[in-house]
This record gives sequence, C-alpha cells and structure tokens, in this order.
Amino acid sequence: MKREGVLAGVADLFLAIPTNTAHGLFIEMKIGKGKQSEAQKIFEGEISRNYDYKIIRTFDEFKELIESYLIPTT
Repeated sequence: MKREGVLAGVADLFLAIPTNTAHGLFIEMKIGKGKQSEAQKIFEGEISRNYDYKIIRTFDEFKELIESYLIPTT
C-alpha cells in the first residue's frame, strides 16, 4: 500500500465539499469494534480544526452521514 501512495493514519475517504463549518469531510471506516491506530488519532487531531472527521461502521451510518453533510437540517 505504501508504494501506492497510502499514508499511515490518513482517513479512508475524503469528501472535498466545504460547508459553513468545515473545509471538507474525512471518513474513517471501521468494522465491528475496530479501533483507530495511533497514527489515525494523530491525523484526526491535526485536521479536526478545519475539517469534519467521522468514524462509521455500517453502510446505513455512511448513508446518513453523507445525507446530513450534504443536506444539513436547519
């Protein structure tokens, strides 16, 4: 993976659409009780000042997150 350009700790997905509160959305996908690595925790801490960062575990959570991010309720 490293030869493919993958950086340790960087979230699995990035939605490069800014909102009123964030420059974009990073999504870390986990299965079951999977936990963040130390590199992932550091990455989250560094980018969370300007970007949203969410951990999701199911497709339903993913769908709900994307819908709420793109079409926020007021």
